[in-house]
Amino acid sequence: MISHALLRRKLSKVSAELRRLREELEVVEHQLVYVTEVAEQAETRSIVSDDPTASHEAREATKDLTATTRDRDAKRARIEMLEAKQDELLDKMTKVT
Repeated sequence: MISHALLRRKLSKVSAELRRLREELEVVEHQLVYVTEVAEQAETRSIVSDDPTASHEAREATKDLTATTRDRDAKRARIEMLEAKQDELLDKMTKVT
C-alpha cells in the first residue's frame, strides 16, 4: 500500500504541472487567435493577387496555424490525462486515510 506522504508528493507534482500547463494553454489559445487571423489574411491576399510571394506567405501562415493548433491540442490532452491522474490520486488518498 502506498503511503499518505507519497500520495501527497505525487498529488503536489501533478497539481503543479496542471497549473503550468493551464497557463501555457491560455497563452497558446491567445496566440491561436492571432495566428488564425494572420492565416486568413494571408489566404485572402493569396486569392486576390497573382503574386507567388503571397501564395508562399499563405502556405507559411497555414503551417504556423497547424503547428499552433497541434500544440494547443497536445496541451489539452496532457491536461486531461493529468486531471484523471489527479482524480486517481485523490481517490487513493481517501482510501488511505
